[in-house]
Amino acid sequence: ACSAPSPGANGDADANHEGHADMSQTGAEAGASASASGSEVTWTAASEGLDMGPVVIGAPVTPERAALYLRVRSTGANVDTLVAIEVEGVGEVSLHHTRSSGGMMQMVHAHGGFPLPAGAELQLQPGGDHAMLEAIEQPLRAASTRAVVLHFARAGAVTAEAQVVDLTRIAEALGLH
Repeated sequence: ACSAPSPGANGDADANHEGHADMSQTGAEAGASASASGSEVTWTAASEGLDMGPVVIGAPVTPERAALYLRVRSTGANVDTLVAIEVEGVGEVSLHHTRSSGGMMQMVHAHGGFPLPAGAELQLQPGGDHAMLEAIEQPLRAASTRAVVLHFARAGAVTAEAQVVDLTRIAEALGLH
Protein backbone atom coordinates (compact mmCIF):
# COMPACT_ATOMS: atom_id res chain seq x y z
CA ALA A 1 0.00 0.00 0.00
CA CYS A 2 1.07 3.56 -0.51
CA SER A 3 -0.17 6.64 1.29
CA ALA A 4 -0.81 10.16 0.10
CA PRO A 5 -2.47 13.21 1.62
CA SER A 6 -6.22 13.52 1.27
CA PRO A 7 -7.39 14.98 -2.05
CA GLY A 8 -6.95 18.72 -2.48
CA ALA A 9 -9.37 21.22 -3.93
CA ASN A 10 -9.18 19.59 -7.34
CA GLY A 11 -10.01 16.18 -5.84
CA ASP A 12 -6.94 14.45 -7.28
CA ALA A 13 -4.62 12.94 -4.69
CA ASP A 14 -3.62 10.29 -7.23
CA ALA A 15 -1.54 12.40 -9.62
CA ASN A 16 1.75 12.05 -7.76
CA HIS A 17 1.73 9.16 -5.28
CA GLU A 18 4.59 6.68 -5.29
CA GLY A 19 5.30 3.05 -4.45
CA HIS A 20 2.81 1.09 -6.56
CA ALA A 21 3.00 -2.59 -7.38
CA ASP A 22 3.77 -3.25 -11.04
CA MET A 23 0.93 -4.67 -13.13
CA SER A 24 2.19 -3.24 -16.40
CA GLN A 25 0.79 -3.48 -19.87
CA THR A 26 2.20 -1.82 -22.98
CA GLY A 27 0.95 -0.77 -26.40
CA ALA A 28 -2.58 -0.01 -27.57
CA GLU A 29 -4.80 0.32 -30.61
CA ALA A 30 -7.11 3.22 -31.43
CA GLY A 31 -10.79 2.39 -31.21
CA ALA A 32 -14.25 3.64 -30.37
CA SER A 33 -14.27 6.92 -28.52
CA ALA A 34 -16.44 8.11 -25.68
CA SER A 35 -16.76 11.61 -24.31
CA ALA A 36 -18.67 13.74 -21.86
CA SER A 37 -19.93 17.25 -22.30
CA GLY A 38 -20.80 19.00 -19.07
CA SER A 39 -22.95 16.62 -17.06
CA GLU A 40 -24.20 14.75 -20.13
CA VAL A 41 -22.41 11.48 -20.81
CA THR A 42 -22.17 9.91 -24.24
CA TRP A 43 -22.33 6.13 -23.96
CA THR A 44 -20.90 4.03 -26.79
CA ALA A 45 -21.51 0.31 -27.24
CA ALA A 46 -18.02 -1.13 -26.71
CA SER A 47 -18.76 -4.84 -26.93
CA GLU A 48 -21.69 -7.11 -26.30
CA GLY A 49 -22.95 -6.22 -22.83
CA LEU A 50 -20.65 -3.20 -22.25
CA ASP A 51 -21.15 0.51 -22.90
CA MET A 52 -18.23 2.92 -22.56
CA GLY A 53 -18.64 6.34 -21.06
CA PRO A 54 -15.78 8.82 -20.86
CA VAL A 55 -12.16 7.77 -20.33
CA VAL A 56 -10.07 10.61 -18.88
CA ILE A 57 -6.42 11.10 -17.95
CA GLY A 58 -5.58 13.96 -15.61
CA ALA A 59 -2.84 16.12 -17.15
CA PRO A 60 0.05 15.27 -14.83
CA VAL A 61 1.66 17.75 -12.45
CA THR A 62 4.95 15.90 -12.97
CA PRO A 63 5.90 13.93 -16.10
CA GLU A 64 6.49 10.68 -14.19
CA ARG A 65 2.92 9.64 -13.37
CA ALA A 66 -0.73 10.41 -13.98
CA ALA A 67 -4.12 8.94 -13.10
CA LEU A 68 -6.75 7.51 -15.45
CA TYR A 69 -10.46 7.58 -14.67
CA LEU A 70 -13.43 6.17 -16.57
CA ARG A 71 -17.05 5.14 -16.59
CA VAL A 72 -18.22 1.84 -18.07
CA ARG A 73 -21.53 0.10 -17.60
CA SER A 74 -22.78 -3.42 -18.00
CA THR A 75 -25.88 -3.71 -20.17
CA GLY A 76 -26.05 -7.48 -20.02
CA ALA A 77 -26.80 -10.19 -17.51
CA ASN A 78 -23.16 -11.22 -16.97
CA VAL A 79 -20.73 -10.15 -14.28
CA ASP A 80 -17.36 -8.99 -15.63
CA THR A 81 -14.08 -7.67 -14.19
CA LEU A 82 -11.77 -4.96 -15.49
CA VAL A 83 -8.43 -6.73 -15.03
CA ALA A 84 -5.89 -4.50 -16.82
CA ILE A 85 -5.51 -1.31 -18.85
CA GLU A 86 -3.02 -0.40 -21.58
CA VAL A 87 -2.39 3.23 -22.57
CA GLU A 88 -0.52 4.35 -25.68
CA GLY A 89 2.90 5.76 -24.74
CA VAL A 90 2.74 4.53 -21.14
CA GLY A 91 5.00 1.72 -19.92
CA GLU A 92 3.19 0.78 -16.69
CA VAL A 93 -0.45 0.89 -15.65
CA SER A 94 -1.59 -0.37 -12.25
CA LEU A 95 -5.09 -0.55 -10.77
CA HIS A 96 -5.71 0.89 -7.30
CA HIS A 97 -8.41 1.21 -4.67
CA THR A 98 -8.34 4.34 -2.49
CA ARG A 99 -9.15 3.97 1.19
CA SER A 100 -9.23 6.56 3.97
CA SER A 101 -7.32 5.62 7.11
CA GLY A 102 -6.57 8.04 9.94
CA GLY A 103 -7.16 11.11 7.79
CA MET A 104 -4.83 9.85 5.05
CA MET A 105 -5.82 8.50 1.66
CA GLN A 106 -4.24 5.09 1.16
CA MET A 107 -3.72 3.57 -2.29
CA VAL A 108 -4.04 -0.22 -2.32
CA HIS A 109 -3.24 -2.35 -5.35
CA ALA A 110 -6.49 -3.79 -6.78
CA HIS A 111 -5.44 -7.43 -7.05
CA GLY A 112 -7.81 -9.16 -9.44
CA GLY A 113 -9.07 -5.88 -10.92
CA PHE A 114 -12.38 -4.05 -10.54
CA PRO A 115 -15.62 -6.06 -10.59
CA LEU A 116 -18.46 -4.89 -12.85
CA PRO A 117 -21.74 -6.44 -11.68
CA ALA A 118 -24.45 -7.19 -14.25
CA GLY A 119 -26.53 -4.10 -15.01
CA ALA A 120 -24.23 -1.82 -12.97
CA GLU A 121 -21.75 0.98 -13.67
CA LEU A 122 -18.06 1.00 -12.80
CA GLN A 123 -16.65 4.45 -12.05
CA LEU A 124 -12.95 5.10 -11.63
CA GLN A 125 -12.80 8.63 -10.23
CA PRO A 126 -10.67 10.99 -8.11
CA GLY A 127 -10.65 9.95 -4.46
CA GLY A 128 -11.77 6.44 -5.38
CA ASP A 129 -10.72 3.55 -7.57
CA HIS A 130 -8.34 4.61 -10.35
CA ALA A 131 -5.54 3.49 -12.66
CA MET A 132 -2.02 4.87 -12.17
CA LEU A 133 0.05 5.56 -15.27
CA GLU A 134 3.82 5.38 -14.81
CA ALA A 135 6.85 5.12 -17.07
CA ILE A 136 5.19 7.69 -19.32
CA GLU A 137 7.13 7.55 -22.58
CA GLN A 138 5.34 10.40 -24.40
CA PRO A 139 4.30 13.58 -22.54
CA LEU A 140 0.61 13.82 -21.62
CA ARG A 141 -0.68 17.26 -22.57
CA ALA A 142 -4.11 18.67 -21.80
CA ALA A 143 -6.46 18.63 -24.83
CA SER A 144 -4.67 15.62 -26.37
CA THR A 145 -5.93 12.04 -26.60
CA ARG A 146 -4.43 8.59 -26.08
CA ALA A 147 -5.52 5.19 -27.34
CA VAL A 148 -6.53 2.88 -24.48
CA VAL A 149 -7.23 -0.85 -24.31
CA LEU A 150 -9.33 -2.07 -21.38
CA HIS A 151 -9.00 -5.78 -20.64
CA PHE A 152 -12.07 -7.47 -19.17
CA ALA A 153 -12.18 -11.05 -17.91
CA ARG A 154 -15.33 -11.88 -19.91
CA ALA A 155 -15.58 -9.24 -22.67
CA GLY A 156 -11.87 -9.33 -23.54
CA ALA A 157 -10.06 -6.32 -25.00
CA VAL A 158 -12.13 -3.16 -25.48
CA THR A 159 -10.59 -0.15 -27.21
CA ALA A 160 -11.35 3.45 -26.33
CA GLU A 161 -9.84 6.90 -26.56
CA ALA A 162 -8.85 8.80 -23.43
CA GLN A 163 -9.02 12.58 -23.26
CA VAL A 164 -6.18 14.26 -21.36
CA VAL A 165 -7.77 17.03 -19.29
CA ASP A 166 -6.67 19.63 -16.77
CA LEU A 167 -6.89 18.28 -13.21
CA THR A 168 -9.60 20.82 -12.32
CA ARG A 169 -11.87 19.46 -15.09
CA ILE A 170 -11.79 15.73 -14.36
CA ALA A 171 -15.21 15.47 -12.67
CA GLU A 172 -16.82 17.53 -15.43
CA ALA A 173 -15.17 15.42 -18.15
CA LEU A 174 -16.49 12.27 -16.45
CA GLY A 175 -20.01 13.75 -16.35
CA LEU A 176 -20.08 13.66 -12.54
CA HIS A 177 -21.47 17.19 -12.05
